[in-house]
Amino acid sequence: MSTGALEDSHSSYPSAVYSELIYLESGITYTLSGTSLGGIRWRTYDTSGAYLGNVSGATNTPTQNQYARILLYEGCTAANRNAAIITSSQGTSVSIAKGSTGDRKFVA
Repeated sequence: MSTGALEDSHSSYPSAVYSELIYLESGITYTLSGTSLGGIRWRTYDTSGAYLGNVSGATNTPTQNQYARILLYEGCTAANRNAAIITSSQGTSVSIAKGSTGDRKFVA
């Protein structure tokens, strides 16, 4: 799994943040967990960069290899973002820890 910094969003939700692109493999279930993450969307793109759509909720099981940006768009504090973890059905775990853009970063 790729790593990516969480950045401030320019959406209509002032506290929204999103990740850089993360590569997701087809057929593997990815779950974002943590405390009070608020609204979660996976903005998905095919491997050539074309937009595929949104997946709402904490879990995403792609039907094709793709890239995704995780958007946390409401009610998520910096402390909750820093405690968030992405796991996959193959056991990969990534935490979103302090230390990058906006003092937040995915760590493999």
